[in-house]
Amino acid sequence: MVNYGGAGRLRYLKTDIALRLAGGPAGQSQIRHHMPYIRHTIVMRLSRATEEELSSMEGKELLRQDVLEETRNMLVREEGQQFVDDLLFNSFIVQR
Repeated sequence: MVNYGGAGRLRYLKTDIALRLAGGPAGQSQIRHHMPYIRHTIVMRLSRATEEELSSMEGKELLRQDVLEETRNMLVREEGQQFVDDLLFNSFIVQR
C-alpha cells in the first residue's frame, strides 16, 4: 500500500504484484537477493502515480509497463541482467 498523488488529501493505492522471471534458478536467486530493492523501486514509482494513470485501463497498463521498465533497469544496474519477463497486477485497489 502506498500514498500517491502528492500534496493534499491522502490517497491510497494497494496492489498485489507478481513477477514472471527469466534465468531459471540463478535468476530466482538474484530476484530473492534484490527483493527489498525491487519493492522499494516499485513503491517509489507507484507513489508518483497520477489520477490520470489510475483512472483508466489504458493508464493502468502504462503504469504497469513503467513499473516493469524501472524494475528491469534496476536489475540491469545491479546484476547486468533484467531477470524479469513480465510484471502483473493481481489486485489493484485505489482509495481517493
